Amino acid sequence: LFERVHEQHPTSLAASLGLASVLERQRDFRAGANLLEEAEKLHPGEASVLINLGALHLRLAFGAEEVAGKHIARARMLFQTAASLEPRLAQPHGGLAEVFTLLGEHERAITEIDRAMTLEPNCTYRGWRGQILWELGRPEEAEQELNKALLDCADHLPALVALGGVLVDRGCYAQGREAWERAL
Repeated sequence: LFERVHEQHPTSLAASLGLASVLERQRDFRAGANLLEEAEKLHPGEASVLINLGALHLRLAFGAEEVAGKHIARARMLFQTAASLEPRLAQPHGGLAEVFTLLGEHERAITEIDRAMTLEPNCTYRGWRGQILWELGRPEEAEQELNKALLDCADHLPALVALGGVLVDRGCYAQGREAWERAL
């Protein structure tokens, strides 16, 4: 459907975003990014394009270090631009938290995920915060955040997997295994 609409109306923002979403679900990140790079030219400063394009660049940020670095840098610029254009949106800050996590800048990641949580509290951001705290070597705080995320969304897979890892790292093997089993 989105493909047909995009062919008929190639400048349609909704069609571009919809088709990019379909391509992302099909794991064709490159095609989705190419589509949104073109949409960005047609709709400069459109936060939804910047955020979705940044997310696709993060999905492409694997493989050779040089290639991954370029995608991470592009995502960072896109999320920063979106955050400056739409300061009340949480998604650019969530994206920046992911960027800084990939760069190993965990303190900056915490700052950004806290901004995202202030704007839009949800279990996804809380789970990310728990994972970042774990990466920072703060397992007790990580466990608390992950448990809070699971109170809101009991079947949140990333939080369950991370909680299992935190618990195992803390020597609570049975509880860690239980969290991992819940994730299955």
